[in-house]
Amino acid sequence: MSLLLEEKMFQKATTSSLMAIHSDSHKHSILSKFDKLRKQDLLCDITLVVEDIHFKAHKALLAASSEYFSVIFTAQNQVGQSLYRLDDTAAEMFAAVLEFIYSAQVCVEESAKEQLLAVAHRMEVKDLRREYQKLLGLLYSVLLKIIGGLVIRPYNSGLVCPRFFSCSSC
Repeated sequence: MSLLLEEKMFQKATTSSLMAIHSDSHKHSILSKFDKLRKQDLLCDITLVVEDIHFKAHKALLAASSEYFSVIFTAQNQVGQSLYRLDDTAAEMFAAVLEFIYSAQVCVEESAKEQLLAVAHRMEVKDLRREYQKLLGLLYSVLLKIIGGLVIRPYNSGLVCPRFFSCSSC
């Protein structure tokens, strides 16, 4: 819906007897339904091949979740295509990104977190990158509370006294 149309509808709703209805749960239920459809292999209109593993998905949802997919799917010569090969991506990490796109959550081994972030970055899944950064910030603040007077600095040893650079006894 265009911004102008939305503004007109809002003006009508606030100046007349129109009633505006809003649902916070609608977007969550839609995402949940797409996830169920994908897992049942229903209404999928695209197949992505990663390391010879076929992933069925919904083109519109991928394009809405990822600028990378949006650009690929809307290119003039790609509009009708339904099979794409993704090279230079690990199938396990792609599956994790796909899980996030369809459910807004994902679990990976801590040892794979950098790989996940790299794939999310390459595929421009901004919500996954943002949530990852929020999680890192939360972990950092918890770590600061745990270690009390010590802070993490990107300097040689990693853990130093907060007065390290001005304290002669450190």
